[in-house]
Amino acid sequence: MIASFDKLDKMLRSFRPLHDCSLLIASLSRKGLSKKASRPPKEGREMIGDKSPPPRVMTDTSILTLTSVPEAIKVARDFARCWLECKGVDHAAVQVGLLVINELVTNAHKHGSEPGDVISVRLYMSDVGPVVEVRDGSDAEPRALPLTLDSFSGRGLAIVSELAKAWGFRRLASGGKAVYAVLREATA
Repeated sequence: MIASFDKLDKMLRSFRPLHDCSLLIASLSRKGLSKKASRPPKEGREMIGDKSPPPRVMTDTSILTLTSVPEAIKVARDFARCWLECKGVDHAAVQVGLLVINELVTNAHKHGSEPGDVISVRLYMSDVGPVVEVRDGSDAEPRALPLTLDSFSGRGLAIVSELAKAWGFRRLASGGKAVYAVLREATA
């Protein structure tokens, strides 16, 4: 587990200017916050998220519907920050959750929709913690690619895999998919 964080941290630190998420991941690694939902991908192989349904909803679901534009990513982050803070989630865990949400919404915008399409962000409490679910119109399965030092994109789901308790996806009856992540409520 720590080796995965070290590899990710080394990769992100190699870029200039230094990415904030590199510092966050290094900090989380030292705090022992890394509990992976699934095994890391072997060198040169992709990892597909769990295809099981997301955890059972225990509270009302808060839903934000967005148009797929770059500005939607910040709007989703702001919405999630307010929701997580209102639910009493630990400040450090909120920051980690926002990184996870940022990656999921970015993927929905860049890979799961066309400009102007609808993306929705759903937040709810489950019996295993806060859950974020991002829906888009694409049927393509989300895949976490292996971390490499020479790629400039494609690390989002690898980051989600490291920082979330669990993540996965399900196809929607109406078409498209919902990618979910179980967030942490507190740091170690």
